[in-house]
Amino acid sequence: SAYGSMHKYILSAGEKRMVDNGHLVAWTSSMKYKMKLASARAGIVGSMTSGEGLHCEFEGPGVIYVQSHKASVGGSEGRP
Repeated sequence: SAYGSMHKYILSAGEKRMVDNGHLVAWTSSMKYKMKLASARAGIVGSMTSGEGLHCEFEGPGVIYVQSHKASVGGSEGRP
């Protein structure tokens, strides 16, 4: 189950896509990926305090499933 709509992205070999880790649901286990700061210019403190946090950069080939809404922290609104 997911929050909001589910989106499927099919990446071809070498194709890259950045995904906010709060929206990430599943991906092909053989895909390469890296965790990155959402705002590299702001550094770790700026990135975390801006609410952006971390992103995952995936490289195909493979499939990524993403939800359109993040789960709320400590809240019950929008539960699937």
